[in-house]
Amino acid sequence: MWQNPDYYLANGAIGDCEDFSLAFASILEAKGISAEIIGATLINDRLHWVVRYYFNDQINYADINRKNVIIWHNSNPTIEEEWVSIDRLDIK
Repeated sequence: MWQNPDYYLANGAIGDCEDFSLAFASILEAKGISAEIIGATLINDRLHWVVRYYFNDQINYADINRKNVIIWHNSNPTIEEEWVSIDRLDIK
């Protein structure tokens, strides 16, 4: 179950990649930055969620790796393939 971004942020940002992605995309969009949550297969064949957003005419990826956030510009070398893109506004 995905946590509501407010709950996730108010409770120490404890959660997994889905919770981080939903909260981070919400923050970006509140700042007027277009963002989407992407389900991807990592190069080690694990499923993972990241945020793809557009800023300064560049595609960026925000990826949570344990407790660190990694920002990739123009591509994310850890992603082998994308399998779904979710508009956070579609999540009820």
